Amino acid sequence: MSEQPTLSVIVPVYNPGRYLRACVESVFGQSFSDWELILVDDGSTDGSGEICREYTERDGRVVFRSIPNSGVSVARNTGLELARGQWLHFLDSDDYLEPDAYAHLLQIAASQNADAVGLEHWVKRGGTETLHELNAAQYGLVDGRGAVQALYRCSPFAWAKLFTRAIVGDTRFTPGLARGEDTEFARHVLMRAERVYLDSRPLYHYVQSEDSAVRGAFRASQLTMVDKIQEWIAELQEWDAEAAQLQRMSGLHFMCSIYFDMYADKKNWKAKRREVAAAFRRLYPQRGRELRFSVRVKFLIFYISPLLFCLLHRILHRDLDV
Repeated sequence: MSEQPTLSVIVPVYNPGRYLRACVESVFGQSFSDWELILVDDGSTDGSGEICREYTERDGRVVFRSIPNSGVSVARNTGLELARGQWLHFLDSDDYLEPDAYAHLLQIAASQNADAVGLEHWVKRGGTETLHELNAAQYGLVDGRGAVQALYRCSPFAWAKLFTRAIVGDTRFTPGLARGEDTEFARHVLMRAERVYLDSRPLYHYVQSEDSAVRGAFRASQLTMVDKIQEWIAELQEWDAEAAQLQRMSGLHFMCSIYFDMYADKKNWKAKRREVAAAFRRLYPQRGRELRFSVRVKFLIFYISPLLFCLLHRILHRDLDV
């Protein structure tokens, strides 16, 4: 490949199993064809590397790299170094796209002269798929501050945007950060944006498999985000107070979630649970901010007794996310 493609699609691949082919085929099935697909195998042990090589033989637009297992951030950064497109999209290897996703989004980008374009999505869990959507007034053209606020309010994922190469610049994902790395990356990019269009069409299918980073079993590496939350709040506070408050809220929800994951795990995480509870208390309470009643109750129960919170959560929500 010698000509610069319009779009580089970067897919980090780590043991996606049966989902990988559906993901890749959804790119091949796009009505827009001026793309390159960069598959970065992050040390998979389920045969995914062989599947990636198969696609390089099928189509010259596919680029494949295999790296030792280093985490999703390193895999995405490897893809960024290889990417040649004017636009960039991060597609997770267990997700897939609607056939006209890229044509639709790039047409909007051109008409709006946008630095980034947001896309809506479906959330698939098992055999059930639900639509994620905002209030109608929250879609449309926003500036960088509006885009960062929307990032925290609705879709804190790197895959939920197409970015221009220019706005990404030298921004990279933080190696070793096992949760929140895509939100951190997207935030840094969007803080430089002037025009971001948030589109209402659901074009992405977000598959929450049991082995995904969000839905899978607890891993100690996920605690790396806890130490970053206060730093992120401080960074945002100097730029936009509302975005800083939204990051604080996101951090509080995350700590409830990760505490419950440790509680539900069979290993003994008592010391780490105490650290998370202490970090939560340093961020709480939220004075001067209106919260939904259910959120106020959730945070208050966790503040008073994280163990009571876990017991109630298990009774009320069973196997659902926090």
